[in-house]
Amino acid sequence: KKSLAASQAPLLRDHAGRLTVDLNGRGLNSLVRSLGLRGPPPERPAPKTVATVDGPLTRDEVDAAYDKRISWGDTMARFLSAVLDAERVPMKLDDAMARYVSYGGSASRFDIKGVWHLLSKRGDMIVDGEVIRLADDADLRAMRLATRKRAKRVLEAREHAADRAAAAVTHKEWQREQRQSAARARRVIIASMPSQSAPQRIEAFDFAAREALVFEGDGLHTFATWITTFDVVAGVRPHQTLSALGVDFNRFTKIVDLLPAKKTSAVEGRQFPITWNAIVEGTLGASALPSSLATLVSLYRYALLHDLLLMRYGPVRSDLLAVDVDAALRGEQDAYYALKEAMETGAAIALWIGVPQEVLSAKVVPLKAIVRGQVVDMRRGGEIVMRDERGRTRTIHRAEIHGVDVTGGTNFAWRLPVTSLP
Repeated sequence: KKSLAASQAPLLRDHAGRLTVDLNGRGLNSLVRSLGLRGPPPERPAPKTVATVDGPLTRDEVDAAYDKRISWGDTMARFLSAVLDAERVPMKLDDAMARYVSYGGSASRFDIKGVWHLLSKRGDMIVDGEVIRLADDADLRAMRLATRKRAKRVLEAREHAADRAAAAVTHKEWQREQRQSAARARRVIIASMPSQSAPQRIEAFDFAAREALVFEGDGLHTFATWITTFDVVAGVRPHQTLSALGVDFNRFTKIVDLLPAKKTSAVEGRQFPITWNAIVEGTLGASALPSSLATLVSLYRYALLHDLLLMRYGPVRSDLLAVDVDAALRGEQDAYYALKEAMETGAAIALWIGVPQEVLSAKVVPLKAIVRGQVVDMRRGGEIVMRDERGRTRTIHRAEIHGVDVTGGTNFAWRLPVTSLP
């Protein structure tokens, strides 16, 4: 047990409901390291191109060895013997010389008679009139070995480039599947009263149906069955609420807790308590606590956009701390990557600046503006430079953005900021 705890190996539940150690990948490696064991070295795949293989050369091998890489140290005869070995048919002397020049060789010092005289002295090639061919008893092993040794690095580089290109295509397909899966995910926000561990009344907002529901009394049994139809559950300490109602956690793809587990955060050596009111005020600018469900919905949308919430810790408006929240599913983009992609493609987008009055109470700082246009620049520190529809340049801080519509529209109400947009 101590070894398993030290290794932090992931645990899986088998078909009988028992916990077992996941010995695949990182789990096995961490377990082996924690026990001080050394396994056999990993097997390396054999190279696809072996320099010691005998047999006639191929055109790919000749191209990799000599294409645009003929130097003064390479003899014309060795090159021509490699070409004849790959072609396996006689060639005209003029065609052979043209091939030599096309591969980067220089024939300015030779004429056809000089080449004929040079090659006729060799024992591996025969010049018959205007045709050159390999001798039947020619020993080509040394030439083939040297050519393959020279071509090996180029062929391996081509293979690696092809593998990288295939991997890039596979990765894009995987990303597309992940984004489509995230867009199809059903999400619900829950708010429990009077407490999460003893719920007597639960308010829920269904993003798919865009409606708010209330469960209380006998309706809590209906809620326990109804919530299992969702993929993502978000709220304040949602694990406690689900546990009190006997709902299995493994049913959901993700459970998002908008209140971090840690109690304090440090700024310049000072510890500040992380409270719910401080998060609401820092992220939404609320002077008083709005309705619970609307607050949770707005905070969840902001966490999807920025991967964090903001906490007010001082009297100055700029006294804000970042509180990390893991709210996004795999494959979802946050605001930074959505804006970066819009800048690279030149697509028109719309930004929602400030908190909307339609969502929260009137005590919250109202919506400042909806800016439509194109992203011109993304500066360090979170500043976004946009050119609006009238051609004016505006600078917006990313922390002020509470909604992104990558289609350029302005229909933000009760919509997820990035994932549910087409």
